[in-house]
Amino acid sequence: MVAQDCELAWKATLEEACPVLVELRPVLRENPPSDWGIRSQFFRLDSSGAHIDNNLPRLLVHPLTLAAAEHLTCTPNPRRLKTWLGLRYDRPAIPQQYVKLADSLIKKVKAKRTRKIAAEARDILATFETTPTGVSYEIVAVLPSGSPEESRLEILDWISQVALEIPPELGIATRIDARPDTQISLEFIERSFALDASSLSWPVNSPDLTGNFRP
Repeated sequence: MVAQDCELAWKATLEEACPVLVELRPVLRENPPSDWGIRSQFFRLDSSGAHIDNNLPRLLVHPLTLAAAEHLTCTPNPRRLKTWLGLRYDRPAIPQQYVKLADSLIKKVKAKRTRKIAAEARDILATFETTPTGVSYEIVAVLPSGSPEESRLEILDWISQVALEIPPELGIATRIDARPDTQISLEFIERSFALDASSLSWPVNSPDLTGNFRP
């Protein structure tokens, strides 16, 4: 707790001096991960194996200090790095009353026979709600921008089949959808939980990166 308080105080002091801070992270080259790591603790920066370990310390500095720094590099895929960083923040646990439903959904989503379809989605998100008639849920597949319509329809059909396999006593699906990441609201992301289809890496149709499954 003391360390956290000190870090928050130091961060506040920096932000008062400069509202825009730069985060520096060490880049490793030994023992690179086997995939690109969208959900991993490791993020590969390029095909040479340069990568970031999320467990290592990071440093927030004033932008003016960069001029005096050495060996600084920028990732060739900043958008992917932003996505990875966003997934590193711990999400709240699924409420206890929805655990059996969520576990059933996750098992269906992770079924080996549908991994090829699941790999085309960036994420599969679900929300849960208790109503006077019982438990209801929504499932939304988040697709990379520019995904073809046939892929969207295939994934939509797949998650519809997933919902049909869920026992109604666990919950009833009130919404099934598949849409590009540009059409997903922050409000929905904040109240949803990921049905990790994993361990998936970047989607197979992503340019210049190979999607694959971690062993």
